Parts: sequence; C-alpha cells; structure tokens
Amino acid sequence: MPNNKDTIAAIDVKMFGEFSISINGKTITDLKGRTKRVWLLIQYLILNRNNTVNIEQIVRDIWDGQPCGDPENALKNLIYRARIILKTLSGKNNVQFILFMNGTYAWNNRYDFTADFELFDRTFNEANNRNNSIEKRIYYYQRTLELYRSGFLPKSSYSKWVVARAARYDEEYVESAKRLCGILMRLKKNREVISICKSALNKFPFDESLRKLLIAAYVNTGQRDNAFRQYNDTLKLYYDEYGIDMSSSFGPYYGKLTNSSFAMAGGIDVIKKDLKEDANVRGAYFCDYDIFKCIYRAQSRIIARTGQPVFLLLFTLSDKEGSRPLPAELENASNKLREIIITSLRRGDIIAPYSVGQFIVMVSMASYEHVKGIINRIIKKFKFDYRKKNIEANVKIAPME
Repeated sequence: MPNNKDTIAAIDVKMFGEFSISINGKTITDLKGRTKRVWLLIQYLILNRNNTVNIEQIVRDIWDGQPCGDPENALKNLIYRARIILKTLSGKNNVQFILFMNGTYAWNNRYDFTADFELFDRTFNEANNRNNSIEKRIYYYQRTLELYRSGFLPKSSYSKWVVARAARYDEEYVESAKRLCGILMRLKKNREVISICKSALNKFPFDESLRKLLIAAYVNTGQRDNAFRQYNDTLKLYYDEYGIDMSSSFGPYYGKLTNSSFAMAGGIDVIKKDLKEDANVRGAYFCDYDIFKCIYRAQSRIIARTGQPVFLLLFTLSDKEGSRPLPAELENASNKLREIIITSLRRGDIIAPYSVGQFIVMVSMASYEHVKGIINRIIKKFKFDYRKKNIEANVKIAPME
C-alpha cells in the first residue's frame, strides 16, 4: 500500500505521565508555567484526531462550563497560539497542524503520527486476543503496563473529558496486571507476579484482587514472612482508611499461610526466630478480629485451669445522642482512640477492631479495680487529646468466662 503520510513532519505524542509532543525529534512538554488552556486544546484535538467535534463542543470541553464572553473569538485566539507553538517546535513555517474544515477545527492527520495512548489501545486489544499465543499475549500485557507509566494526562485531570478517558485507562491497566499475573501463575512464574503486583499496588493500593494475588505469589515462592506481612498490612490499610474489617474476605489466604504443608526448613530455632516480636515494640498487641478470637479461645482454656482473671473491654465511639458519628469524624476519632488504647496497655494485652468505631480489648492478670483505673485513664486521655465535644468514648466491661 502506498504511504499517504507527508514526511515533512514526524510527530510523537506522550499522554501517559507528563504530556509531551515531539516534532522531527524536537520535544516540548507541559511544564509548569505554560498556559494550561493552550495545552488542553492541543491535547483535546490530538485525542479527537479521528473524530469530528463541532466548535460548540470544543468550547464546552476546553472551558469546562466556565464563563466565556465570546466563545468563537476566544477559541480562534487559542487556536492561533497553539499553531504558533507547534510551528515553532517544528522549525518550519510551511506546515499546518491544526486545520479549519467543515465549520470546525481538527488535527491534521497528513503527517506521520505516533501516540502512546493509541499504542496502549492496540497492545491492550492484542493482549486480550485469545487467538494470539501465550508468549505474544504476555508480551502485549507487559507492553501495556509499561506504557501506562503514572496515568493518563495527570496534569489535566481537572477536565471532565480527561477524567472519563483516564478512568478507562486505569481500569484497563489494572485488568492487564491481573490477567498477566493469572497467566504467569499458571506458568509457575510467581516471582514475576510479585514484581507486577507491587508495581500496580503502588498506583492502586486498594485493589483487593492485586493484594490477594501478591499474597498467593508469596506463598507459592515460600516467602512466609512477606506473605504474613502483606496480609496484616492489607487488613490494617482497609481498616485505617475505611474502617472496614477485611479478615473474612482474606480468610482463605490466611488459611493458606497457616496450613501445615507450608514449608518451614531449619527446625525449631528458625521457627522461634520467625515468631519472635521486636523487643522495642511497646504497648498492647494490635491484631485483626479473627486472630483475637483465636487468642481468646486459647486464653479461656488457660483460665479454666488456672483461674487467673481476664477481662474483656468494648470501647465504642458515639456522638452525644449515642449515634454513630459522621464517617470523616469517626475515622479520625478511631485512629486516636486506637493509639491511646495501645499505648495505655501492657505488652501482654490484646486489642482488635470489632466494627467501625469499636475496639475489643483483652486485659489479663488484673483485678476489676485495676481495670477500672485503666479505663478511666484511657477515657481521660481521649478527652484531652481529641478535643471535639460531639464525640465520646464509652466502655463496657465483662469478665472472661
């Protein structure tokens, strides 16, 4: 087929990460200080280079609903400035990158043109094409992940049309990471899975599936410490950010970690070293509710034999009317209360989140009067440190039986 492209200008565009446009090897980027709306117009016309968009739509998208006294003349002025930038970049006066045709403005497709977002679309489609070999699909998924970099037009993310396209690319990036990991796991390439998941989680830390894949890959490669750490970090992350207990969702993965078939070479001394906690850690032991239940059941067997006193404390945050506070207030108050409980108790005491705004605590080797004193100190310190009068902490106490 004959090449109908004009070789007077070769254009290369990057829209993932920092926006840049290169013409004949000379590059300019959307650095701080450049006029945002001119860059937004160039990005918009490039992104719609294969579509017809009328002037009214261009004005709506570029000005994003903001007042514009004379839209047509304002757009003409913006087009003029964009043309000057592009001609200066090309070093040629006889080129026209933005055309006026059929009553609207459009990108000139006569010139050689490459763009990372178009390549992303192609590699994503090829990766999902099951007619391709596994080797090709792996290559295309890897290339898709590489192209994404730090997201689509992050400096223009205030524009609605950018947000819509960026959301699609975010979804396709995460989907590519998951599907690639699924293929690599079947091929027993778990170390590559770990690398992909860690990179993707840096961008999307709350993706549950990626975290499960990472834990599974750690288990498959015998990295017990890393698997446990990832499990506990995940539960803490979701609880700290959203007040959600994810232990039930991640339960099967915890089961794999505690399964007796998990290899532990090196004997009892290695296991002791693995179990040992950092001696510098102070205060109560914080864990998720499933672990708390296991400790409780073990402790109840001990007290049945020894009779040593153990008490359960349930701390609950509420407003003055006894209702649940607003989510934003509840998150800050929960973080503060958890910190105060941990630092006010001893290393042998246990604390776990029970529900949003609630903590269950196990205090051992203490009399009822001593426990009441501990509670009073915690409540007093919470009132002093968290000085919002609309939220208070209430406590219920019961002996373990």
